[in-house]
Amino acid sequence: MEDHTWDANYWKIKSYWPNILFTDTLRDFYKKHLMLRNQWHLSEAIDLVKMKYVTFGTNPPEFKHFLEEYDKVAKDRQLNVGAYTTPSNKYWVDFEKPSPHTGVMSRYSTDAPDFKTASEIALKTNGRVRNQRTIETENCITDLNNTPREKVAEAVKQLRDEGMLSKDELPSDFALWTPLAQGRVVCRIQNPKKKAIA
Repeated sequence: MEDHTWDANYWKIKSYWPNILFTDTLRDFYKKHLMLRNQWHLSEAIDLVKMKYVTFGTNPPEFKHFLEEYDKVAKDRQLNVGAYTTPSNKYWVDFEKPSPHTGVMSRYSTDAPDFKTASEIALKTNGRVRNQRTIETENCITDLNNTPREKVAEAVKQLRDEGMLSKDELPSDFALWTPLAQGRVVCRIQNPKKKAIA
């Protein structure tokens, strides 16, 4: 297995370009500008520099080539966390069945392209259908259940006074509230309105 440390990458550079005389100054320059970078990406960038740029004699490749290739590799490997959100129309089915190897009951989850297909799978496997909205709703219900009833009642009263929540009676079970009511109450609990000073 290839070692991905600065020392390994430095030796890789020296072995790819054996004619280069690495003076202390040149070695320190390379170390200063390459050592704190991701060494996995740097290793790949060094390979790319070796493949793309021909050098002659004791001249190393231009230093900018290492940085350019490193930036390309780093950009290719970058995980764009904020770019993907789970669509609210994607469904999963959670179910249990015996493991084919041990016979012990195990939990499984499978995705489905739409609600109808998910419902059919759930019916066959005695499973539970969920989607992103279900997860968000469950989080709201958990937050409400973990909050003292007095705080929930206070938030409901404030929202009703502001006309943000219906005056209709809410069930005692938070799961029976509409997602809108759950979300607004949780938001108010997490961001309480400041009382005006008289």
